[in-house]
Amino acid sequence: MSRQAIDGTTLPRIHPRIDADEHLEHAALTREAIGAVYAAYNEMKFGYQERYYQRAVALELQQKGIPFQREQPHPIHYQNRIIGRYFVDFVIDSSVVLELKVAKEILETHINQVLAYLRHTGLTVGILAVITPQRVLIKRIVYRASEKIRE
Repeated sequence: MSRQAIDGTTLPRIHPRIDADEHLEHAALTREAIGAVYAAYNEMKFGYQERYYQRAVALELQQKGIPFQREQPHPIHYQNRIIGRYFVDFVIDSSVVLELKVAKEILETHINQVLAYLRHTGLTVGILAVITPQRVLIKRIVYRASEKIRE
């Protein structure tokens, strides 16, 4: 349904949420990443393990021509020794962390995990996408060394 001005001319569609996000760091890239998650969810629906959603999101990102790394090992150091590794689901275009979860809700542990990934990779923007039985929940997380900002 188009909107019309008083004089009968058609007004352009406005997407306030998308337009308002343009000032955010890596706005276009995070929008594409979130779109890939929604596309995978819309086709698959709920009921699969996390790894299958990861594979579907990877296919979506490839189709969009967006460069990414998937499950690259990152060492955990303690006293100049490697004591373990963690694997970030996606690092998109060397700029944004994308972490997928299958759960009932966003948990504080999920947010803390993304913050840890951002801290250890030196990146500042993360997307937490939680696939629930009803919908996909998205949390954009920004990390600065001196502060934590959750959007």
